[in-house]
Amino acid sequence: MTGRITATQRMAAAGGTREHPMILALRLSAAAILLAPAVAAAQTAPLSAETMWQLARIGNPALSPDGREAVYAVTTYDDEKDKGEADLYVVPTAGGEPRRLTSMAGNESEPAWSPDGRFIAFVAKRGEDKASQLYVIPVDGGEAVKVGDIPTGVATPKWFPDSSRIAFISRVWPDLSRDQAKERVEEREKSRMKAQAWDRPPVTYWDHFVDERQAHVFSIAREGGAPAAITLGTGFELSRRETGASSYDISPDGAEVAFASDIDPTGTDPNFDVIVVPTAGGVAKNLTTDNAANDGTPAYSPDGRYLLFTRQTIKGFYADSRQAWLIDRRDASRRRLAADWDRSLEDFVWAPDSKSLYAPIDDAGTQRIYRVDVATGRHQAVTGASSFSGLGIAGRPATMVAIRQSFSEPPTLVKVALRDGAATKLSNHNDALLADVSFGNVESVTYPGAGGADIQMWVIYPPGFDPSKKYPLYFLLHGGPHNGITDSWTFRWNAQVFAGWGYVTAWHNFHGSSGFGQAFADSIN
Repeated sequence: MTGRITATQRMAAAGGTREHPMILALRLSAAAILLAPAVAAAQTAPLSAETMWQLARIGNPALSPDGREAVYAVTTYDDEKDKGEADLYVVPTAGGEPRRLTSMAGNESEPAWSPDGRFIAFVAKRGEDKASQLYVIPVDGGEAVKVGDIPTGVATPKWFPDSSRIAFISRVWPDLSRDQAKERVEEREKSRMKAQAWDRPPVTYWDHFVDERQAHVFSIAREGGAPAAITLGTGFELSRRETGASSYDISPDGAEVAFASDIDPTGTDPNFDVIVVPTAGGVAKNLTTDNAANDGTPAYSPDGRYLLFTRQTIKGFYADSRQAWLIDRRDASRRRLAADWDRSLEDFVWAPDSKSLYAPIDDAGTQRIYRVDVATGRHQAVTGASSFSGLGIAGRPATMVAIRQSFSEPPTLVKVALRDGAATKLSNHNDALLADVSFGNVESVTYPGAGGADIQMWVIYPPGFDPSKKYPLYFLLHGGPHNGITDSWTFRWNAQVFAGWGYVTAWHNFHGSSGFGQAFADSIN
């Protein structure tokens, strides 16, 4: 309904007969007044599941080397076709309208800016591609070009420092050549027999089966050609369950690659270690044989002096805090950062000057950006409200971008001021749609729990909540059970949708939840 009076309403106001224009005007005015409350109510509506499927989903950004532009993927869904498509956009970090970089049918993802600032590499499945392939597009205009043809697919591209080569992950059969792998892929695609058999775990990971292929790092020239194996043949492989941007890193001189590998040969007793290997070929070295629990997420400092990694010390306990460790590559000495801080430390990005690290930390119900000083380990919160992820930092002076979100804001690309954490919105893809959505107020409360411990709980009220009335309570319980609920958006169990149904919705971080210290996380075991 809109504020415009229709022909039917005119007839109803006039009693269905001709009247004097002045009388008709009075009747129309009265009808408009009666319609006004309904019109106002119809201008906005609570968030619905249908509306959420119309929202654009913003991927993690990649920054240009000078920090002046960010590239990111935007995924939209077509409910009639029952599928989603993703394109890349570029936006100036100083502000401005996002510019669409790709427009081909399919999904473009995992953009990576070349160190010379001229190209963006990304992963896509276009045209006749049977698996996701590596593409490169010039930043200043032109068409994307496929780099190589990898029958087993491509993921997580990263540039070498001289911008001449690109590394990537592919899941391969280690005993098959490229042509043999292509034949096997085609055979499996054509075969009507889809049964699989396993002689060792893992068999599944979340929603998909894990086959016998191994994940390895390769490199390829920007112009294409035959890929070169980096980790294949070392005796180590990347995770069969899941890989991502934190699975491997390239040293600033391009001479070495560090990666996380599960050294357990049985598949039943995981133990991830940090492995380094020369990119030109050579013997791989395990750097973390001293720890029986998981080590991973290696990241070289921009000046090449340090290799950062994370460590857990309680074997088999996924909610064990992740510690941040530094290896000094000059003398192989190592030390733990912020050892006195009772928070889990991960997803770090290095400042361009190598003097500090930034990370989104799960901190008492909010994913806050923290700065950690490399020399002293001192830590300080940069942001307060809302949750942040997908940090990117580049340029001098340094520019930071991130994904900001909350219970009332879907993931949004922002620029974050390093001095005070002030965030400036850069993406606007959902602004028009959200202008018609009414959100309920969100409150964080604390109540005494078992043993007198403080329990933090999020309360989301229905839009237009009237405190003088009684409402039904919708009580959400997070799973895991250790993964705490932060002030962030979810497309799976969105509290604003439940609140929009007329419920007061509560989501509490009970004993065992992450973000409140190791003792609290361990208290339900």
